Amino acid sequence: MTLKISVITPSLNSAKYIEVAIQSVLSQNYFPVEHIVVDGGSIDGTLGILARYPHIKVMSEPDQGMYDALNKGLRLAQGEIIGFLNADDLYASNVFKPVMEYFHNEDVDAVSGKARIFEEEKDGSSKTVLELSPSHPDKLVEIAITGSTIFNAWFYRRSIIHQVGGFDQRYKISGDADLILRLALMGINYLAIDSVHYLYRQHKDSLTFQVNSDKLLKTFKDHSLFIKKYISSAETPHDMKAFFNVLHANTCSALSSQYRSEGKDLRSFLWKVRASFDISLPIFKYLAF
Repeated sequence: MTLKISVITPSLNSAKYIEVAIQSVLSQNYFPVEHIVVDGGSIDGTLGILARYPHIKVMSEPDQGMYDALNKGLRLAQGEIIGFLNADDLYASNVFKPVMEYFHNEDVDAVSGKARIFEEEKDGSSKTVLELSPSHPDKLVEIAITGSTIFNAWFYRRSIIHQVGGFDQRYKISGDADLILRLALMGINYLAIDSVHYLYRQHKDSLTFQVNSDKLLKTFKDHSLFIKKYISSAETPHDMKAFFNVLHANTCSALSSQYRSEGKDLRSFLWKVRASFDISLPIFKYLAF
């Protein structure tokens, strides 16, 4: 039996790149595929580009952020297998067919491959910046908390994502890490493959690669939700809590350094967040002055 794959793309004002993302799905040597684009109400010509591809299922309406959009896409998806493609990224060539072969084993919940980060040169060529490998299953909990899961290089059974309840929409940046952490805690059976599945485009407007105090503040808030959600739970293993301490030490150190590099007052930041967060949380002890 040929398994159907659903690719879900969240989009907002993505006219500059989205056509390349669409073509990377169309060029796969695999069928059947459905491509779902959940657009947050673009005004830059994105919808006009999408209209040229009638096979794409488009939902365009205001949303509550990327993870709200992904949940909407999940509710529309009909495929047994799910892939998540950012509007400014693309899949590697001929990935779908070999990946789908692994899913004929009904015990496989997900398949993860490598991800390549690239940037475009002025002459139109591309340059590889970094190549990332998937986490070994024994390290998945630690990586989901402290590292990069290369979430988009994964393909998942739709049933396993619904089993853990989809994405937590409270997160702005870290909802994918939270999803994989929940999958890891439930004992997901996945394969880590030594081939490139996904190409992340590095550019100045990329949500993935932006480095500024505004993004780091969102990350800080997301990680504060992380620590409240898991450290306060009696079900969280003791050794897992140590990973959260590492995460927040790294987050707060990065935020502190970024504020200084931008000439901003870190103390004013602390006064801003203390009204929104439990100041007794251990993350605050890592903020250096």
